[in-house]
Amino acid sequence: MRICVCFCPRFALEATGPHGAVSGQTITFKVGSAVICSAATNSAGTASCSGLGSGLSIVLSNGYTATFAGGGGLLPSSASAALIS
Repeated sequence: MRICVCFCPRFALEATGPHGAVSGQTITFKVGSAVICSAATNSAGTASCSGLGSGLSIVLSNGYTATFAGGGGLLPSSASAALIS
């Protein structure tokens, strides 16, 4: 699975596999080693979270990591998004 991440007022990712969007899979969002949210991908392959506390952690750490543990015939995957690169 390929993961693309973005930073918006909410943080999100788009998960795609060899046959398009991947739905119903849990994505874990982390700042450093701290889990800030877990969300399932929707039918478009998008998982997102929001919240002021999470947003503040992301800003102070200059980004976050989204991780898929693997499953359903898909390999594990991870990607990071930085506010400033």
